Amino acid sequence: MFIQNGILGTLLYLLYVQFSPTMGNVWYRCGYFSFKGAWNLIVHPFYETMMWRPVMWPINYPIWLFSSFALTYVYYIIIAPLKFSNYNILYET
Repeated sequence: MFIQNGILGTLLYLLYVQFSPTMGNVWYRCGYFSFKGAWNLIVHPFYETMMWRPVMWPINYPIWLFSSFALTYVYYIIIAPLKFSNYNILYET
């Protein structure tokens, strides 16, 4: 589940930065794919401290990954057990 969550977070991030009205055209421009542009944007927060300011969080890849893992944690650890606790067959009343 950890790997799938990372892949999903990465795909959502790449789609966001590609079609974002403030960023856009990061990995597909002028009719060709530029994976180097996407890679440069992914690693940029590790070289530029300005990317860690809250105003830059929408295009900060590590923030996206942390958020996707946190949301998965909230769902599988907190919400999902509450949904299925009423259907537990081992629970006796």
